[in-house]
Amino acid sequence: MVLDDTNGVQLEKVAAQRPDLIIGVYSGLKEGEYERLSKLAPVVAQPRGEPDYGSSWQEEPQMTGEAIGRPERARYLVARTERLVADTAAEHPGFKGQTAVTAADFQGVFVYGRYDVRTRMLEDLGFEFPAKLAKATGDGFGGQLSEEKVDLLDVGALLWFAEPPGARKIRRRPVYSGLDVRMEGRDVFISENDRVYDATSFVTVLSMPTLMEELVPRLARAADGDPKTSTAEE
Repeated sequence: MVLDDTNGVQLEKVAAQRPDLIIGVYSGLKEGEYERLSKLAPVVAQPRGEPDYGSSWQEEPQMTGEAIGRPERARYLVARTERLVADTAAEHPGFKGQTAVTAADFQGVFVYGRYDVRTRMLEDLGFEFPAKLAKATGDGFGGQLSEEKVDLLDVGALLWFAEPPGARKIRRRPVYSGLDVRMEGRDVFISENDRVYDATSFVTVLSMPTLMEELVPRLARAADGDPKTSTAEE
């Protein structure tokens, strides 16, 4: 069963599943929700001290592995994936020192913050989260970017979650269309029917191989700053 958490945890529906364990590592569980869920079954919530939806792709399997009694398997999966990412980063030394951001065509422009798992993935590849966006996104999951601040998206490589109609509008925006990130083809647009959409939406040890194989080459073509290698459809 798929539950909707738009207005918080659907406690009655969770209870109806008679769970033995409740995993909420990548979540925004509140204290009250945690206490109520704990009456149903043991709960593994997001890491202490991190923002909502701020767990890393390494923490998620490790905490889950501990909870289900398979910590060694979890450590193996994380170590194997870290080697894959490190090897991929080594193959693309041009990423190191460049800035990169993930944004979404959601109620204007939504930018994923420095603690978001997509940002962490980009940093693992050698990219840096631009300091100029830190204030706009805060310490949380991310934040909205007003039209007058769209120039903050002028980064080395920019990932967009946007459907084709929205992507076309973004490219034609007066400010955005004049930025180097657009003129040099440094933006990569991902729609829901794109094979890497789900892998980028849920960065895990299971999706990371797909990202390294299929998303990284697109990032490389974007980050080289050559419009001729742009991945964006015109």
